[in-house]
Amino acid sequence: TNLSGEEATQAGVLGALRRNTWVHLACHSKQDCDQPYYSHFAMRDKPLTLLDIMENDAPQAKFAFLSACHTAVGDQETPKEAIYLAAGLQFSRFKNVVGALWVVGDTTAKHVVEAFYQKLFKDSEEGDMPDSVKVALALNHA
Repeated sequence: TNLSGEEATQAGVLGALRRNTWVHLACHSKQDCDQPYYSHFAMRDKPLTLLDIMENDAPQAKFAFLSACHTAVGDQETPKEAIYLAAGLQFSRFKNVVGALWVVGDTTAKHVVEAFYQKLFKDSEEGDMPDSVKVALALNHA
């Protein structure tokens, strides 16, 4: 499922999360260090909060690539135990989550994403779903 433009709504993404095992969110995000469950991804109509995702039933969730800035880190005042976007997706049953610890420019993000997926699916059979080891190796390669 590819959601972009007018289709990239909060409800559209929540529905896609229920139907798909993999998700790649290439959008802006905002970390809310005071209210972590209100950290969110920017959708066309309204924010998709971490709370929305955690309350959404997505039992088949396997992999999430968060191609957005600051998806795995807060600020210096935030305790290390805080829930960030990437960690929240893991609590929402995603077994593998890739997120950014710093601001990532569009050109760099594009390069990393392309290198990651090329490596991940290299030598894979059609329909073969990569496991966590392949995800880690592909990210290291990128």
